Amino acid sequence: MSESRTDGGEDRWAHLESGSLEEIQYYVEDLVDLAALELDVELHRERDALIVDLVGPDSDLLLDYAGETLEAFQVLLGKILPRKFGTTLRVLVDTKNYRLSREHELIEIAHRSAEKVRASGRAVELSPMNSMERRIVHLALGDEDGIETSSTGEGEDRRVCILPAGAEKVQG
Repeated sequence: MSESRTDGGEDRWAHLESGSLEEIQYYVEDLVDLAALELDVELHRERDALIVDLVGPDSDLLLDYAGETLEAFQVLLGKILPRKFGTTLRVLVDTKNYRLSREHELIEIAHRSAEKVRASGRAVELSPMNSMERRIVHLALGDEDGIETSSTGEGEDRRVCILPAGAEKVQG
């Protein structure tokens, strides 16, 4: 596992070495067992995040309904692990490289939509997305000339709106 440091050089992983990582592994394995899922738990670090990779015959169950079950595990572990183990790191839950594939897909959608906005001069609203997916789109288009993004809607209907630069932003 590689080291990850904050801007101040402080090792954010110091309190999560061996013993704590093993405890987290056992804790997540217990949750998976309680859910009656046949999955192995693999932990690794990536920059400022603890990656929880769930691998096994039931991986596809996590991806049903556009990954909603995977997202539920993400929310659950994202709330529990920092409280129980004192970590300040983001917790990302993945299976079958779904998150990376989804990120590439979202970036492609964002760029195609930005081209439509440039060609038509009209705003494009994307489908509803969770906060992590909206963030990916905003970051993907952050440096695009002539394009602005905003989030509109509430709750599960929250989505990204891609607009020509200087256009009036959609309220929501």
